[in-house]
Amino acid sequence: MERSSRVSEKRFHARENSKFVRKIRRRCLICGKWMRIRLTKSGRYDKGHFFSKLELPIKGTGEHVKVDTIKIRETEHDVVKWTGKVKKIEYWECDTCYETPEDEDPIPLLVG
Repeated sequence: MERSSRVSEKRFHARENSKFVRKIRRRCLICGKWMRIRLTKSGRYDKGHFFSKLELPIKGTGEHVKVDTIKIRETEHDVVKWTGKVKKIEYWECDTCYETPEDEDPIPLLVG
């Protein structure tokens, strides 16, 4: 009985002294592979590469409405706003996809 309590105390102290606070699971946006990412108290992470949070418009829920125009060099462009619902996602890549050069497709490297 006493031995098992010592083991659990050691595990508790090991977790308490660890620099990692929690683990999250995210999917690679390129290949779809699941990643287990460890987060620290300071907001750092390992195993994976985070780029940004994206808002993607959901088709059929709204439309793009012109709100302004902007001039870039000699060309004018419309500035539009989405009026419908959006899906919020996080852009993560696994190590394999991140290290693949841009001119190569990472999917065949994972398959074969």
